[in-house]
Amino acid sequence: MMNGRSLRLGAVVLGLLVGFVSGGCQAERPLHVVRDAAEFNFRQQRFEAAEADFAEYCRRLPNDPQMHYMHGRSLMELGRASEARVPMNIAHDIRPGDDRYADGYAQALLESNDTSALMTFLTRRTTERGRVSDYLRLGKYAVLVGLPDEALAALHTAARLDRGASIAPYVQLADLYATIGDRRNEVRRLRHALYVDPGNQTIQKRLSALGEIAGPSLPMRPPELDEPMTPIEPAGG
Repeated sequence: MMNGRSLRLGAVVLGLLVGFVSGGCQAERPLHVVRDAAEFNFRQQRFEAAEADFAEYCRRLPNDPQMHYMHGRSLMELGRASEARVPMNIAHDIRPGDDRYADGYAQALLESNDTSALMTFLTRRTTERGRVSDYLRLGKYAVLVGLPDEALAALHTAARLDRGASIAPYVQLADLYATIGDRRNEVRRLRHALYVDPGNQTIQKRLSALGEIAGPSLPMRPPELDEPMTPIEPAGG
């Protein structure tokens, strides 16, 4: 039989255990459970819950760029682009060579209306890395923030560096000319794209919609394939 002292001691221990549990001092969820919950909530478009789960994961394991990136995407889905800049920047800093993370950070800067920081970031990538994708990204965002001359310079450089490996620089140039109402140069750049990819149905249909007649003379060799450097083409030229 337990004496009074033992009963009192047992009651104190029980009370401490109850307080420990009710006070929220439970063991943290395993990281794989947090990750699964975060990804599930994001897929289900439960962005508030996803953001909280991604934030917890990144706090506990701060060297995973994909999870920082997804944390940023969750914040952007919630309309909190200014906050999303932080995890997007972390993801990019951890793995600067991954275009997804550069795109994510650039989009966060755009949506937070920080044009100066956006253009500084994108221009720095072209000078430090100088890949075709860096110039294409700079051209894309320069168009979006209303800087057509900067866009033309970047996309022209992308076309020169790409050396006909893809149609992307020519299509982006055509898109830019379309936005400023320069039909002649839009057609010219689409013809360059068709030279690189003669069977591209999308380009052929777009040229047809612009009144161009399909035929063997429609593809036009891009000047970038023959010249190591050409003058930057002016907007509306």
